[in-house]
Amino acid sequence: MSQAVGPLVDQILRRIRDVSGTAHTRDLVRRFLNYSEGFIGIAEQANLENFSFTTDPLRLVYNCKDVDATGRIFSIRSIKDENGKDLIECPFGMLGGAKSNWFRDIGPEYLTWSPIGRDLFVLYPSRQAAQTMTVVALTHVPYPYPNDAAVTTLQDHRFAETLDLAEALMLLRLRRLDLLKPALQRVLTGIQGEVEADPSLVVIGDVGQQLTSPPK
Repeated sequence: MSQAVGPLVDQILRRIRDVSGTAHTRDLVRRFLNYSEGFIGIAEQANLENFSFTTDPLRLVYNCKDVDATGRIFSIRSIKDENGKDLIECPFGMLGGAKSNWFRDIGPEYLTWSPIGRDLFVLYPSRQAAQTMTVVALTHVPYPYPNDAAVTTLQDHRFAETLDLAEALMLLRLRRLDLLKPALQRVLTGIQGEVEADPSLVVIGDVGQQLTSPPK
């Protein structure tokens, strides 16, 4: 559903009792709203995109910005070769463990890919010729809304969670932990209702449990 950002900013300002935006500029609220939209999309793995990517001859290590220069890639989920075959994901440490001079190997086709941190990945073995690959990645929106007239494409079922998370971030900035706990609990409840199982939610859930549990 497309909706102007302005009314959403108004809602968040009302929730934190700053209707006139005296203590918090609308630009700041838009930025937090943008972050929240990205976080919710990542938690629910909602923003999967396919990127066409051409490799370089004899090159092994690539940056995610080689795939998408705008920096929207949060994490790579899979890589397919020019025939649509999925490469095997291999932990980077296993490459050196299996063969000490693996980085010298040249083959007729790519067999595996290995993530290195969040931004780098390896395609193994290297090839003499360039090849067009398809990278399936989880993306986020890195730039804040420029003004209140900007349009969000949030789906209906994510509006509540996104506003709740934006409210929670604003409350955290205000150090209002007493109000942060119920806001964060609403976020966690909404996400858990959308996602059956996701490793990233375990971390979020643990943090949320600590914040929403009464002190011992």
